[in-house]
Amino acid sequence: MVTSPSPTDLLTGQLASVLGVDARQIDTGRPLTELGLEPGSATLLRQRLRESGNADLSVRRLLGGGSVRSLAALLARPGTLPSPVPPAPDPVTPLGSSLLARLASHAGGHGLAQEDALFAAVALTAARWTCGTGVLEVTVEQPAGDTVRVPAPDVLHWAGFAAYARDLRAVAPGPAAALRPGAAAARLRLRPDPGAPGAEGAEGAGRTVLSLVLDRTATRPGARWASYGGPGAPGDMPLEAGLGTAFGRLVSLLAGDREAWRRTDLGWDPTFAFQEPLTVRPFPDAGPLLDGPLRAAAERTPHAPALLDSSAALTHGELAARAGHVAGLLRQAGVRPGSPVAVVLPKGFDQIAAVTGVAQHGSVYVPVDVSWPGTRIAAVCRRAGIAHALVAPGSPAELPGGVAPLVLGRGPDGEGTGVLDEPAGVPGGDPGSPAYIIFTSGSTGEPKGVVVDHAAARVTVDDITDRLRIGPQDRVLGLSALSFDLSVYDVFGVLGAGGALVLPEQGGEQDPQHWLELIEQHRVTFWNTAPALMQMLLDLADADPAAAARQLASLRCVLLSGDWIPVTLPDRLRALVPGVEVVSAGGATEAAIWSICHPVGNVPEHWRSIPYGRPLRDQFFHILDDEGRPLPVGHEGELHIAGRGLARGYAGDEEQTAARFPVHEKLGERVYRTGDLGMWRTDGTIEFLGRKDRQVKVRGHRIELGEIESVLDRLPAVRRAVASVVREADGRPRLMAYVALTPGALARNAGPVRAELLDALRQSVPSYMVPQRLVLTDALPVTANGKVDHARLADVTDRADGAGTAAAAAPTGAGGDGPAPRSALADAVAEAVRRGLTVRVSVTPGPDGDAEVRTWAGTLRRDGSFAVAADAHGTTLTSAPFPAPTGAR
Repeated sequence: MVTSPSPTDLLTGQLASVLGVDARQIDTGRPLTELGLEPGSATLLRQRLRESGNADLSVRRLLGGGSVRSLAALLARPGTLPSPVPPAPDPVTPLGSSLLARLASHAGGHGLAQEDALFAAVALTAARWTCGTGVLEVTVEQPAGDTVRVPAPDVLHWAGFAAYARDLRAVAPGPAAALRPGAAAARLRLRPDPGAPGAEGAEGAGRTVLSLVLDRTATRPGARWASYGGPGAPGDMPLEAGLGTAFGRLVSLLAGDREAWRRTDLGWDPTFAFQEPLTVRPFPDAGPLLDGPLRAAAERTPHAPALLDSSAALTHGELAARAGHVAGLLRQAGVRPGSPVAVVLPKGFDQIAAVTGVAQHGSVYVPVDVSWPGTRIAAVCRRAGIAHALVAPGSPAELPGGVAPLVLGRGPDGEGTGVLDEPAGVPGGDPGSPAYIIFTSGSTGEPKGVVVDHAAARVTVDDITDRLRIGPQDRVLGLSALSFDLSVYDVFGVLGAGGALVLPEQGGEQDPQHWLELIEQHRVTFWNTAPALMQMLLDLADADPAAAARQLASLRCVLLSGDWIPVTLPDRLRALVPGVEVVSAGGATEAAIWSICHPVGNVPEHWRSIPYGRPLRDQFFHILDDEGRPLPVGHEGELHIAGRGLARGYAGDEEQTAARFPVHEKLGERVYRTGDLGMWRTDGTIEFLGRKDRQVKVRGHRIELGEIESVLDRLPAVRRAVASVVREADGRPRLMAYVALTPGALARNAGPVRAELLDALRQSVPSYMVPQRLVLTDALPVTANGKVDHARLADVTDRADGAGTAAAAAPTGAGGDGPAPRSALADAVAEAVRRGLTVRVSVTPGPDGDAEVRTWAGTLRRDGSFAVAADAHGTTLTSAPFPAPTGAR
């Protein structure tokens, strides 16, 4: 009689397997996190428990500080271990006779037999999903055979699949013989040789063992993979399932494409996918230039709205006319096509007309924020070689000598200065010529100007327009600054599709109440910002969810990029707007806005971050080590972008251009070194791991700051957290975290809140990843583009007690030169609640209301420490008092 293992034995055995240690080494009294369990391995442990013992413990519970003994006691309770059910069948990779016949035909062209090709495909797939390079130990278990050591392909230096298959046949013919046509079912065991150099890389890679059963006589002829040991690779698909899918794609590729046998970039993506071509034409009546679709839209629907704000509108035809005025002004000033022109205007209709007018003239637009200091404007003009700038009357911008201001005056008819350009059709310009130059911060203190040509920008604009189905019915809220490249799509993508761009009033760029009003007024359908701005909107919406849901009902698609997306954000948004499409996008200014995206469905609780996704069409990502070698699944490396979306380089800086846009020796094409870290997941997507300069070493331990932030972000008392490393006076690094608290947590004494956060961290991450200091505040500083301003974190004031203050989050340049003072009302309420008083707050919308107070009231409601009552006049929040501190009167 076979007896089931006890819950303790079951949990101990599976934990040991996941961690790759002997079960006798497991201390059943210590928390699983102290034994080395982390989110990735916890996910794998949960899966193993469900498969082997029908036991189900959530990832949150596994990482919650429990020991084997305490969790086993939970499993032993009635109802925790359900009755056994038949396990789900293993996934099978189909290998039909016609597929194998085509494989054999192509193999014969290279002097190889079918079995040689099959075994080489097995070895290549196993290597790309475990060790990458080095040596594979292969044992033929059925029919019984020997164990041989075969080279895993070094795809950085190899000559392609055919050559590798011939090499394998020469050094190890045995495994291939087991795969001959007509042979019985074969079973192979493969693992990276732990003593080989290639087995090093991702922690535990050398312990992963793969098993393959290849049976062509079964009812469903095919290959079945399984994996054992190892730490578990990231992804929402079991490693064996993802590996099986990749193996099937490789065999199909070899059977259908003769060129694949010689391609040296085969397997650089472990899923064996190549760059997907962009074959769609969302703008069939437009030319190849960036502004071609916008010109075509003006001709097609001249009376459709193009620009909207709270009190005015401009049609596509009127916008084209204003652009013509700007183009004529440039021509009259002697500006030659192809010359860079600075656009130094505040957000508004004139700014958009200036940008489109520069494009219509055939020049290159260079965004310059009117709030930039004169030294930065001078550096931008010098780098880009700017001689002319479009400015508003009385502009406060400090232009350097040698730059001629061209004032966009306004006549009584609301048009331009009277300078008209000749009627322009679709120009026959060169799509390889520059379209815009956007300046980003440089590590040397000198801004870097990224030069993007028309063709590169159109690659991204065309893909996103088709992918997200952007059309004449769409309206986007234009919150991004012109100097932030998300604005490129707002102007040339949405307007090019015949849609409309909704612009905030001056001063309203940071007012989420104003955004809500514009969204409702103009039925905005598309949102395109950094995540922090959507968080601001959701914080405000929490004050009156019913009203916010009504105002946001028109949103159909939300595109978030430019910074980490909090894992809780998508579900918060869908709670207000059910069915809204949420898409994560990423890339670099140096690769034409975006190069990768991921549609975000439900967010599992074990996710550390939202996946980066898959490359856009005509673009590609490589994850490379320091030698330029492509890395396998689960190994972190630097993200490199390739394809047709790459920028030309940096204006006036050939040295930096050569360093950041090298020609890869093996690929023979330019790539952009992003400085970001990532790894391939088992589902074929990429996981973003943060900047290389944000992965730090503290006391000899390598730490990814994003993992600390993910743990803190999920805690009820935390609105947002950012981890950082500062240097002590003696040069030693010190791990810190800046934590923006919810109002309920702010109302409490700081000491217990800090202790609770540290305790939660100790239960989720190793001790060396627990910050030595937590800075508690009410808000984190953000830039004008909605990203966390890391440069200003040092200015954040730590909260010493329940009534303490912190640096506000207003971005520099968004209405002042420094942080705005925190609302006195917020301080008063926090102090009153801390003293045990009941507080009632009424929030009544008004035209001149304080947006900061409304946003703060929304966070009170979400925090759960205030009851909410809403009526036609507004919202009333009533506190549930905390125990009064000793001595409070």
